[in-house]
Amino acid sequence: EPVLSKGNNCLDAAKACNLNDTCKRFRSAYITPCTSSTSNEICNKRKCHKALRLFFDKVPPKHSYGMLFCSCRDVACTERRRQTIVPVCSYEDREKPNCLTLQESCKKNYIC
Repeated sequence: EPVLSKGNNCLDAAKACNLNDTCKRFRSAYITPCTSSTSNEICNKRKCHKALRLFFDKVPPKHSYGMLFCSCRDVACTERRRQTIVPVCSYEDREKPNCLTLQESCKKNYIC
């Protein structure tokens, strides 16, 4: 059993994942494509999503859900979660759409 941190559920989930070989392997596999955002290299959202899907398909729910749904009480936990558990690459686009692009896409979508 991992030593529990003081109320940091995300850290506890990450520690538990690292103690499980499958979870550790698939987590390492998504960290690289989902966090590479140096000045010359922008993350590939498609590769990040593929790696995240593999993680959630292959890792037992007790580990994957623990990481996905962990709650934070302080800034350090929130930052760790933002950087490694739910990487920005998985939900943020390379370029932000302008309002005209958004308006046009909305016009094409009957629900919008």
